[in-house]
Amino acid sequence: MAPKFDDDLLLQASSAGATAFGAVGLLGLDKTHEVFFTDKRQNHPEFQRLWGRSCAMAGVSGLVVACSDDKQLKKDTMKVHGVAWMGTAVMSAYNSYKGIQRKELGYATAGASAAMSAALLARGFWKDDKDKKPKEKKEKEPKKEKEPKKEKEPKEEKPKEEEKKKADKK
Repeated sequence: MAPKFDDDLLLQASSAGATAFGAVGLLGLDKTHEVFFTDKRQNHPEFQRLWGRSCAMAGVSGLVVACSDDKQLKKDTMKVHGVAWMGTAVMSAYNSYKGIQRKELGYATAGASAAMSAALLARGFWKDDKDKKPKEKKEKEPKKEKEPKKEKEPKEEKPKEEEKKKADKK
């Protein structure tokens, strides 16, 4: 069973995280590189700005979707965000393992990103009861035990006296 999260709140949290990553990329170019990476990776400010814009754009578009009434669009956006957060988790863990990214920050980012990814993918792929087709709902319902058939009671025979009275009247 998927966790019972409010889809809007989950999508807003994912979008806020992506926007925050984007802001970090856009605002603090030299400092950002020093905080996230070791000396093994060369600083590329133009790439960092592009990365920051992409993250910010994804975050803002997720916030717009979270405010909409289209449930299928929200589910699809959660799937996309879930895959993106999983990519962030894998990339951070790999870079930390190779010594390109600072281990303390890289592994923490990987763990938080993987948790966000799992929640988003679970809710994105989970079908709520109201989303299911009637056939799917019936398959999930517990089968009721059949009650044993009641035998029909034999009809009571009319007493002989009544039959005699009817015969006399004729």
